[in-house]
Amino acid sequence: GAVQDITLLREAEELLRTTNEELEKRVAERTTELSIANETLQERETFLRLLLEHIPLYLYWKDKNSVYLGCNTNYAKAHYKETPEEIIGKTDYDLVPNKQRTEIYHGLDQQVVQTNQPILHELQKIDSPTAAVKWIDSSKIPMHNAQGDIIGILGYFEDVTEQMTALQALVQREEVLRTVIHNAPVILFSVDKNEMFTFVDGAVLEGIHRTSAELLGTSITQFVTSDDPFIHSVRRALGGEHHDVLLESEETRFETHFAPMRDENGEIQGIIGVAVDLTERLAVEQIAKEQQALLTNVLNTAPN
Repeated sequence: GAVQDITLLREAEELLRTTNEELEKRVAERTTELSIANETLQERETFLRLLLEHIPLYLYWKDKNSVYLGCNTNYAKAHYKETPEEIIGKTDYDLVPNKQRTEIYHGLDQQVVQTNQPILHELQKIDSPTAAVKWIDSSKIPMHNAQGDIIGILGYFEDVTEQMTALQALVQREEVLRTVIHNAPVILFSVDKNEMFTFVDGAVLEGIHRTSAELLGTSITQFVTSDDPFIHSVRRALGGEHHDVLLESEETRFETHFAPMRDENGEIQGIIGVAVDLTERLAVEQIAKEQQALLTNVLNTAPN
């Protein structure tokens, strides 16, 4: 009986030792796996932080109550803070002096949270004399947990001050140009390859009893007959020919230049034309010719 008890004890000890070794092996493998996984997570976190800090966007994320959970350095500095840590735990009420603007921001946050719908590319003007950024393109996106529940919002904006300044300057230049064209003694027009007016303006339109609104978007054949020299000149230009021609409309005479318009591939997409009113100048020239002829006739018939 004693020998059998010793044998059973040794078998139990061997089983315990084997089990312990297997457990230690599994623990070591699991520890290695966790270590690798931790290193991978750290690498991903480092990559994401690097990405957040170097993309040309101002990024932030908040909880459902609009409390900041984090941001990148760009966003922190936009609020005159040196590090993102100075933003965490605060709300826009702590960061934005303009309370009216703060209410707008908070309202947009809650709109995203309550509707579960993003707000994308909202153009906002920053009304602050000290702000370097004057215009932003702002977006807010709902954040979800693994169960699909909304846990906050991710927001970002891009500084579009330079683009908006350039756009405003372009609009101003276009307005000046339109004013000049509208009051100049010419008709400037463009026609697409389907022979439709795409632009018409100039002070001389009034002289031929037409308006820009009347001509724009209509076919050139709606206003002149198919054998009219104007149609012939448009079609010459659509064929690639630059040329000048003297045209008449009612009692008005025009020196008109026609030129093809090409796209970036060199394909003709339409024509542009400039018609200069020569009526008054030609009338003056005619009077001068008649006076010169009269004077010549007088001189030739006068007695010596």
